[in-house]
Amino acid sequence: VSQSRYGFENYLTGLFDTIDLGDEYEEGPQSYTFEKIEWADEDLYGDEAAMFEPAHNHIKSKGEIQLTDPTSGIPLTFRTEGEDIVVDFNTEDF
Repeated sequence: VSQSRYGFENYLTGLFDTIDLGDEYEEGPQSYTFEKIEWADEDLYGDEAAMFEPAHNHIKSKGEIQLTDPTSGIPLTFRTEGEDIVVDFNTEDF
């Protein structure tokens, strides 16, 4: 297993951890889009922004990536949509 794979996994689960659904979310399947225009902005995210494009390309090359959120244990599916990264998850698993 290459070190970069772990780097991508940590980056992606870190992205997921930034999602704030609030208390009003509906239970069930959800999708959240991390837009390149925001998440690849070095002024906003510094060195982390440099990971966006390689992570996007990594996901795109695989079609999708299945991960488990280390905090909640819920399954996450990352995919790409245009230049953006999308994560699918189910709030019933929280």
